[in-house]
Amino acid sequence: LLLYGPRRSGKSSICKNFLDHQVQQPFWHVLFSLQNATKRSEEEILRQLADEVCREFSDQLHQPSLGWCHYNESDPQIYFKRVVQGCLAQVPDARLILALDEFGGALDSYQQGYLDYRFFSYWKELMSELPQLSLIIALPTSAHSLLSSKEFSYAFNFAESLPIMFLD
Repeated sequence: LLLYGPRRSGKSSICKNFLDHQVQQPFWHVLFSLQNATKRSEEEILRQLADEVCREFSDQLHQPSLGWCHYNESDPQIYFKRVVQGCLAQVPDARLILALDEFGGALDSYQQGYLDYRFFSYWKELMSELPQLSLIIALPTSAHSLLSSKEFSYAFNFAESLPIMFLD
């Protein structure tokens, strides 16, 4: 799901409230902001996200998780996938709801040359490989315009867009 709307319209609040009030065990959730992703590499972003996935898995499902250092992969995308697979394997009936908030920060990083296109096409691949994963991407309208452009049309054609207006 691509949740988009004007800046300061309540997208983050919708995500947080949905995750906190609607997601119950064996489902679990991670809310991760990419607001500060500008000028950050894919490895930095995925490493921090993997750490957050492990922390939330342990907190919400009371299970130990294997962190980033337990996997011997050179590609950060494979590392991240292994971390998520490791968590999901421990609770086979679980589902991870991953909310990537402020996704416009990653797009800014792409436009500045810090992230490659593969970071964006990765989410489609990950969704097809991990059926226990649900993905919410929240971003401002201006960033959604770029994601809807011809440049990114293939990377996010799996997602449904949901525009929102300002919340009271």
